[in-house]
Amino acid sequence: MTMTTVVIWAVTFPLLKIALDEGVPPLTLGALRFGLSVPMLLLVLALMGGGLGKLRRLTARQWGIIAAWAMLSTTVSNITQNIGMQWTSASVSSILQSSGPILGMFLAIMFLGERYTHLKLAGGVVATVGTVGIVVAVGADMSGTTVAGNALILASEISYVLAGIVGKYVLREVDPYTLMAAGFPIATVPLVAGAAFESPVHALAAMSATSWAIVAFLAVAPTTIAMLLWYIVLDRVEVGRLIYFVYLIPVVAIVASWAMLGETLAPVQVLFAAMVISGVMTAQRETKGPEKEPPDGKESERR
Repeated sequence: MTMTTVVIWAVTFPLLKIALDEGVPPLTLGALRFGLSVPMLLLVLALMGGGLGKLRRLTARQWGIIAAWAMLSTTVSNITQNIGMQWTSASVSSILQSSGPILGMFLAIMFLGERYTHLKLAGGVVATVGTVGIVVAVGADMSGTTVAGNALILASEISYVLAGIVGKYVLREVDPYTLMAAGFPIATVPLVAGAAFESPVHALAAMSATSWAIVAFLAVAPTTIAMLLWYIVLDRVEVGRLIYFVYLIPVVAIVASWAMLGETLAPVQVLFAAMVISGVMTAQRETKGPEKEPPDGKESERR
């Protein structure tokens, strides 16, 4: 499931860039993407997650934590990402993304009580060097970048990392299906409100068939399917281990470009890709402790 998520997310950044370059306003893009995913997630909860009745059984405290997760994972992250992508390049975005896993590891240690290991840190350093090497070693496109754009992309990555920490915490009490179905409607409201200031009627009328196809793909694949799979896995493993798979996104991207678009796969890219893979594998190599029992009431609430 994790690799499926990585493969899907690998194509998200270039598709976002294409849609934004075609004139789709950033907040409108986010509102469409996540607005379309809401009914799909509600349907998934109804058919596979135990029923919509789970939403009624959430406590006020759980709704509050889910709302915080939704703002971080969707609203803040997508506003900063979609606006920032207009002022920077996909190459720089990939580099800035590489800061997330190590930050996530330390936050998980601080707030979730996860274990620190030298292998996690070493794996993160090796994978970070490999990620940066993949992007810059073969003359990556650094044109059109600005400090503001890069700062927004970095803010987006930090927001995603914080969402992972909050998400892992709330998953102690609710299941991933309920988390997604409850959180996404909350997160979509600010995006829709923001899109109202972007002349959405004109923007929708001007959207090309390509833009609509991209929006549909983003709503189904990276938003509904990939995020749900990611949080299903997160429910079972440590944040500090799972988040390292983010490093594989640029590796998958260059392999896909070689296979589907006929782009040249330079030896130096293969070398750095191997570094990324070895770094991720190193971070996974640790002595497993006993599985923690879920807090009292978790299983009953999930049912």
